Amino acid sequence: MSNRHKRRNRLKATTAKSGNVGIGTTAPTETLSVNGNVSIEGTNCRDSGGAATCNNFVDIAELFPSSEPLDRGDIAIVDFINKGKIRKSAKEYEKAIVGIVSTQPAIVIEGGRIVAMGGFTPQNSTLKPAVALAGRVPVKVTDENGIIKAGDLITTSSKSGFGMKCNEELKCLNSVVGIALEDKKFNEDKVLVLVK
Repeated sequence: MSNRHKRRNRLKATTAKSGNVGIGTTAPTETLSVNGNVSIEGTNCRDSGGAATCNNFVDIAELFPSSEPLDRGDIAIVDFINKGKIRKSAKEYEKAIVGIVSTQPAIVIEGGRIVAMGGFTPQNSTLKPAVALAGRVPVKVTDENGIIKAGDLITTSSKSGFGMKCNEELKCLNSVVGIALEDKKFNEDKVLVLVK
């Protein structure tokens, strides 16, 4: 059999008696089993806020239970009082940073469930927010440590949920949430950061 015919056979989808669907396999063991590389692309993405382009979804996030309402762009930290939950950052240079609450995650992980391309609709997003684990995401910031410029490291500030420029290297050890990808324009603003 030629390589061309082998490639064609791998592209066929197989439905087993169990109802499982396989791509690149004739014996799917899961609802969808894929044997080979996977690429997901879309041209008409939507999120709960309405129409959006797929380029707006640029981070991978995971749902976390929260002990208080968290909004998009808030910095979240471990809540040591309510075990297994997160809360807003509340002081400068917090060490237990979990991440930044995502605005439009490309991929959301919730236990064994993964939702891609903005198809995620949370039941209560403020008490179970999607926190960015990797990628680019807007974060709330202040000018508490000076005006933020692209390339600055971002840490937690004294304002609840907000970040600030990290200008003391020793204090910032283990307390950096990301790297600013743009300059800040106002005293309190959101800047796009690359999650660290």
